[in-house]
Amino acid sequence: MTTWVFVHSPLCGPATWQPVADMFRKRGHAARVPDFRSDEQLDAPAWRQDAQMIAAQLADLPQDEALVWIAHSGAGFRLPAYRAALPNPAAG
Repeated sequence: MTTWVFVHSPLCGPATWQPVADMFRKRGHAARVPDFRSDEQLDAPAWRQDAQMIAAQLADLPQDEALVWIAHSGAGFRLPAYRAALPNPAAG
């Protein structure tokens, strides 16, 4: 099975993708919308914090399950870091 991962912009929240993910689920697809917010008080860069939070929220997926990554706005240029935080293959 392939899971579609909808990643919101760092400036928005997961509500931007939730209706789309719901539509995918209604059509029989696995879809996830991780929720992440970096903390400016922490020493790690925001992109690294976000990648760790996303990885933690998707950790229950089998490691061999392929993921299709869909990013909104500013999440696009951070997507390689988000994807690298997980062992799962990328299907797109």
